[in-house]
Amino acid sequence: MPRYYFHVSNRVRLADPDGTVLANNELALAHAIQVMHELMFMRVGMLGQPWSAWTMRVSKRDGETIHTVPFTEIDDNTQH
Repeated sequence: MPRYYFHVSNRVRLADPDGTVLANNELALAHAIQVMHELMFMRVGMLGQPWSAWTMRVSKRDGETIHTVPFTEIDDNTQH
């Protein structure tokens, strides 16, 4: 199974050095949304920046971007 990496960025890039092994790209997107919900829970932002400034990029080991999800697309109506 492939390993996916979940990088969070705005002006600063917070890299995921370990990644997570998941079966496919669809599960990687679901995992990204779950992580985004967890990051946003009871917080208004990160590193002094509102969530609207942040994006999560999901990539494979070779660096290929699979999904790019702005935090502005995540809300209470998104499945988690």
